[in-house]
Amino acid sequence: MNYAIRADYASLIGVYANAASMQVSLADMTGREIHYREVSPSGEKPLHTLYHAIETGMEATGNRIAAIGIGCEGVIDPMQGIVISDPTFAWSSVHLKELVERRYGVQTFIDHAANAVCLHQQLVGPARSLENFVCALSHFPECAVAVVEGRQLRGSGFRAGRGAWDTGTLASFMRFADIHVLLTDREDLEIDCAHIAPTGAYDNVALACCLMAEARWFSSIYDLSKGDNNP
Repeated sequence: MNYAIRADYASLIGVYANAASMQVSLADMTGREIHYREVSPSGEKPLHTLYHAIETGMEATGNRIAAIGIGCEGVIDPMQGIVISDPTFAWSSVHLKELVERRYGVQTFIDHAANAVCLHQQLVGPARSLENFVCALSHFPECAVAVVEGRQLRGSGFRAGRGAWDTGTLASFMRFADIHVLLTDREDLEIDCAHIAPTGAYDNVALACCLMAEARWFSSIYDLSKGDNNP
């Protein structure tokens, strides 16, 4: 039997929270974007701007919302949905998942924005056939994501966040982990391995956050052995 996802089953909201503006994307269950907007800060607290961005997505759909995905920068605990620290907004120990879920009653997933973009490339981008690679993008110059046996390395306690990767450190790690593919659009990384020039929604991180939310939502429903323990 062949199965397909019903595109109109529900909608997904993705928000990329950064300082300049908050991107918000609305997508159907196939990942097709049906609405996009940038919400600029207006002097209010960043959390209120985030709420406004989410509500902008909700107003653009007449469908129910299956999940919300939020991409931040800094140190993130994706298991608990906590922003441990984000210097962009001077956030510290913000229980963002709980705040958003209590306000809107929609399952919400928080992750580092670089991880959301990397997942986008794993599922629908040039990394679909790759099991082991490192994703280092100019959009996130201080962050690289390592994927081993198809899963993103999360570090101690599954915490994911900003890390300074100079060329030497990244090259040493890739040799140690026996990773030979670097998914990058950066020309300043001189690493002796196969290079893949990425294409995709790097100018639209919010859409990648939609896909991250859908993947985590499916995992929470159908893969109970893993659930949120393996974001």
